[in-house]
Amino acid sequence: MRLSGTTSSLLDDWANQLGLLYLSDLKYGELSHHQLAETLKEISPQSYPCNQWNDAVEYFTQKPVHFSSSYTAKAYLLGYLKS
Repeated sequence: MRLSGTTSSLLDDWANQLGLLYLSDLKYGELSHHQLAETLKEISPQSYPCNQWNDAVEYFTQKPVHFSSSYTAKAYLLGYLKS
């Protein structure tokens, strides 16, 4: 849960939730995509703005995306991680 008045990002919070020291460990660390997907399921799409969900998708896929809703971006990222 984010504290009121603090700024954090989806990717940073996700990495912290997993106990990772570096953001890059989300993508290049030892966790499987399945493990990442399981923890991502716990994050509400409403907790972060759509642009942060788009950034997360781009970080993993290395492709520019422009989803119009956090729900759609999260669903896409979950599908990517499960494939």
